[in-house]
Amino acid sequence: MADHELVVLSRPPDGVSDDEYSDWYEIHVREVLALPGFVAAQRLTLQFVSATKEPAERFTFFTRYEIDGPFEDAWRELRAAVDGGRMTFSEWFGRVESQGWRGTPIGTTIRST
Repeated sequence: MADHELVVLSRPPDGVSDDEYSDWYEIHVREVLALPGFVAAQRLTLQFVSATKEPAERFTFFTRYEIDGPFEDAWRELRAAVDGGRMTFSEWFGRVESQGWRGTPIGTTIRST
């Protein structure tokens, strides 16, 4: 089990197809996984199912990164790579909507029997 997870919810900007967005994201994921601390990633599409109050249809993609070791160290490496120009970004990247969430396990994974 990873020490932490970084969950990123995102949606490509208008005018960028899901295929084009996914092509860029596959490159991005591999660049992130080359950084210390990042050990795995999984991308999923999101389709709205239900909500307690309002529909949460804003995001269409979900990426989960597994991090071993201190989250702060991995996050610092990621920020340094982004700020240092060591990540690939398309010209439309500034219009991507996204939110990132840090997750720390609070128990063991429960599986069906």
